[in-house]
Amino acid sequence: MLNAIRNNTIASEPDFRSRLLEAIYHNEPLKDSVVGAQLLKDPTTKIFYDKFQLKISPKKVLEILENRIQKSIETTNEALNAFNALNSQAIDGNAISNNDVGLNPTQESEITNNSVELNNAQEQTAQSTLAIPLNPKMDFKPSEEVLIKGAKTRYKANIEAIRLLKELQAKQEILKGDYYATLKEQEILAQFSGWGGLESYFKKDQRPKEFEELKALLTKDEFRRAYLSARDAYYTPKLVIDSIYQALDRLGFNNDNHPKEIFEPSLGTGKFIAHAPSDKNYRFVGTELDPTSASISQFLYPNQVIQNTALENHPFHQDYDAFVGNPPYGNHKIYSSNDAELSNESVHNYFLGKAIKELKNDGIGAFVVSSWFMDAKNPKMREHIAKNATFLGAIRLPNSVFKATGAEVTSDIVFFKKGVDGATNQSFTKAMPYYDKILNSLDDETLFALQNNRFDSFIPSDQLKIVIAIANHFGFKQEKLQRWYEKIDTTNFGYSEQDYKIIKDFMDKVGENNINLNEQTLNEYFTNHPKNILGRLSLEKTRYSSEINGEQIYKYELQALEDESLDLSQALKQAIEKLPKDVYQYHKTTLKTDALIIDPSNERYQEVQKLIKNLKRGELVKWDNLYYKLEQDNEIGIFLRPTKINSKAQDSRLKAYFKIKDALNGLTSAELNPLSSDLELENKRAKLNLVYDGFVKKFGYLNENKNRKDIKQDLYGAKVLGLEKDFEKEITPRSAKMQNIEPRQAQAKKAQIFFERTLNPKKELIITNAKEALIASINQKGGLDLHFIRDHFKSLETTIKELLEQKLICETTPC
Repeated sequence: MLNAIRNNTIASEPDFRSRLLEAIYHNEPLKDSVVGAQLLKDPTTKIFYDKFQLKISPKKVLEILENRIQKSIETTNEALNAFNALNSQAIDGNAISNNDVGLNPTQESEITNNSVELNNAQEQTAQSTLAIPLNPKMDFKPSEEVLIKGAKTRYKANIEAIRLLKELQAKQEILKGDYYATLKEQEILAQFSGWGGLESYFKKDQRPKEFEELKALLTKDEFRRAYLSARDAYYTPKLVIDSIYQALDRLGFNNDNHPKEIFEPSLGTGKFIAHAPSDKNYRFVGTELDPTSASISQFLYPNQVIQNTALENHPFHQDYDAFVGNPPYGNHKIYSSNDAELSNESVHNYFLGKAIKELKNDGIGAFVVSSWFMDAKNPKMREHIAKNATFLGAIRLPNSVFKATGAEVTSDIVFFKKGVDGATNQSFTKAMPYYDKILNSLDDETLFALQNNRFDSFIPSDQLKIVIAIANHFGFKQEKLQRWYEKIDTTNFGYSEQDYKIIKDFMDKVGENNINLNEQTLNEYFTNHPKNILGRLSLEKTRYSSEINGEQIYKYELQALEDESLDLSQALKQAIEKLPKDVYQYHKTTLKTDALIIDPSNERYQEVQKLIKNLKRGELVKWDNLYYKLEQDNEIGIFLRPTKINSKAQDSRLKAYFKIKDALNGLTSAELNPLSSDLELENKRAKLNLVYDGFVKKFGYLNENKNRKDIKQDLYGAKVLGLEKDFEKEITPRSAKMQNIEPRQAQAKKAQIFFERTLNPKKELIITNAKEALIASINQKGGLDLHFIRDHFKSLETTIKELLEQKLICETTPC
């Protein structure tokens, strides 16, 4: 088949697409199908399949075929339709010139004859095409909680889910997005539990076999994202999710019949959607940074809006009735130009602050969040939230809650209502030293000694002093009081054997690990509501450490340990019943945009949908003789932001610019495609030169002010403007005379891409300094993308500081 395409004898296999669709219809894995086997006979395909396996196959299979066709008949969509479309049209062979397809003169008669064959083949294909009944577009509803225990079992389930995901993505691409997972497939996908607690599987020295399997299965970006999530992404158990929905009910969220719009940031594979009450009219919108988790959730819940992006990059065009979720547990910071008051906050602080910002008035925020939020000594974020929302309460969960996903972390369920209500608000801004009775009972010298020495190193009188202070904290009473004239009984200092062991173990733990008791804080809310702590507080070692004098010292923090005598489900219900009742009030959705919104009920919606089909957010689009910037395309509608482009000169200029943009994107895509031939690259490079030269001849250089101001409004404007280097603007005779210099015409040099290949698909992205990070961001993303820089370079905070110092970016706009 591939050889036929190379030789321009496309019609030799007219029913290839039908057979490919038939394999999909029978739910046959492409890699095992007859069609797939035929493809693998081709040496080029075999090399790629062996090297990348499911990373680009079978999805890449169709791309290989389509790319080969495009190489042969580059300027005609009809040829591609002959291969792809079910209702294709005949191609006029006379309309295809030798120059169009890059053929030698001797090949002219061959391609003309093949065009006749192609017409016949199309008729045969149209008659024999298999009608494929699509799977229903149904959201997954598990009959019970999908719970997989054990690292090995979780890893295997994850791998099985990802393999299926790759197959589904390939089928979806072939069917142009109209393929949905079956219930059986959704059940397999739902067993994906994320990578939290599976960090060792991403390390070659610890798990070499699994490491290689992951490298082969995931793309480079997917692998990196998965590895980053392994330390701070833990999926939420059903028990906790059910409790949050019970709390929403308690708060009055379901007291009316209005449909509720709920936003879930960092949704993983959508556990909150899966376990939402079936009898409620909820609509979900969510974001997920990990591409694998996002794709799985899109197949599990095709009727909801799920975007593979970071929360800080998501454009909010409306407010929401509720925010729910389980933010990442890492301590990295979030930078957002859209949220100056929240920028540079830890990830969980940012998520909570962002939720309050985007909620409707009286909307509810309910999050499972790290205990760091409530217990942090720095109250800045809690104070910020207190100015904008009412704190309704919190429940501290035992650290065993996430044990099934390989983590033992202490977390809280926190509840807020947007808007300050003094009568309902609970105090939560202060975090006090938990061991205050010990701190207040000991002088600084004794306290320092306690935090740096074992119990046995103290003299009996100091031991007694410390033991009494610790006993007061735990509420222990001496069975026998120590008299001043009696010799100190160092056996147990008058305490019961059980109590004394707890006291002594605590002293040894503090002394051996240099624990600063003053840093162990507990939020005032839990001090006032101790029954909302569903566990036993204890100093426990965390995964975080620092090196002191060559020794690795681990950080200890307060954690709620599991209380086996406690019925957690019942305890959660009791805690929820203490929340204020019916505080939620419904408000109509408010749109936060001045963009033109074409909603699905608009009679011209489909017309606009076709216009933007291949556009990304931020690109310019012309509709009804006016230029707009595509802002969003979601369940509400298509958001088009008006521009100030309104003259005929601007219109002509942008039409010519679009040709350059398309030619540049076509060339860069081809350069990144390992299958691209030198001939194909030469043709695309020639096209770029042609359209660029035409633009300059008619409108002048891209970077001249008259052109630049319009071009830079488009998403790819910065990338296109980079096609010129060493630009020098015109100096008119008048201006030259005033400056006493020679006049000159505007001038610029063509960038390297006009003459040779500049991108290599095998080349690693290497960034060595802040300036290179900025350049890479502009090249890859079209501008300063903080998320991109954070993922590909060192500390984002340091990078931003260096860029500001070098005056490569400015804190304010304009500079």
